Amino acid sequence: MKILDREVFAVSLIKFRKHDATLEDSASGFFYEDLNKLFFVTNRHVVVDEEEDFFPDSLELNLHTDQEDLSRSKKYTISLYEGDMRLWLEYPRDGKGIDVVALPVDKDEIDSEFHVEAFSKKDLLSPRRYISIGDDLLVVGFPLGIRDTKHKTPIVRSAIIASVYPLPFDGKPYFLIDSFLHDGTSGSPVLLKPSDVIRDVNGRARLVHDKTASFKRELIGVNSGAFIPTNWEPCDMEQIREDGCPRMGLNKVWFASLIPEIINGKGL
Repeated sequence: MKILDREVFAVSLIKFRKHDATLEDSASGFFYEDLNKLFFVTNRHVVVDEEEDFFPDSLELNLHTDQEDLSRSKKYTISLYEGDMRLWLEYPRDGKGIDVVALPVDKDEIDSEFHVEAFSKKDLLSPRRYISIGDDLLVVGFPLGIRDTKHKTPIVRSAIIASVYPLPFDGKPYFLIDSFLHDGTSGSPVLLKPSDVIRDVNGRARLVHDKTASFKRELIGVNSGAFIPTNWEPCDMEQIREDGCPRMGLNKVWFASLIPEIINGKGL
C-alpha cells in the first residue's frame, strides 16, 4: 500500500545515545533539504542542554526503507560531535536562545538506504499568504515516544494558532499554539492545515481550485515545548498526577523561516 502523506517519511522518532547506552527519553525531528544538501532539524535542547547537564553523543533515528511496506525500517545514527567539535548548526546570532538546530547528514547515504521525504523552501509559507489567530494546525511527532510500533509512523495532534501571527511573541522569533501536547513532541514540524479558502496579506479571500495546492500542508514552525510565562512555577509530573495541577496547553513554536537562515548562516 503506497502512503501519500509525505510527512510520514519526513519525521522520525529520536532516541538519545551517550557512550553507546540508550537513554529512555525521546524527541522528534524532521528532514529538510536545501541546495541539494540534506539536514535533520530538531530543537537545540534535544542535542544539548547545559542547564540540565544533558550532553548526548549521537541521535538514533528509525527510518523507512520502503515507501509501500512501512513495516520495513532501519536505525540510522547521527553523530553530534567529531572529536570536540559540535556538528550541528545553530542560528548565527544568539544560538543558545533559539531552540532550533540543523544537523548535516549524508544525502547519498540516506538516498541509497532509506525512503525519506524532506521538507524544503517550497514547503514554507508564502510571504503573500495571511493566516489568522485560531487557524488550524497539525503537529506531527511522537508524544511520549508513542508511535505505530509495527510501521514506525508518527502521531498527528491538532492545534490552533494562539498568538497573533506572524508577530514574534515577546519580540522573539516564535509564536504560540494551543494544543494538548506531551514530552516527545519537541522538534516536531508544525504544519498549516489545508483549506480550500486562503487569504492574502491584504485580507482578500479566494477559493483554491487546484486540489493539489489546496491539499498542501505548509511548514510554519518547529515545536519547542510548553510555554512557561516568566516568574510562573510550572507543574511537575508528580503534581499533575496527585492533585490535578492545571496545565496551560500553550506551546512555543519557532518560525520555520529560521531553518534556511541557520543552514546558510545568514541570520539577521
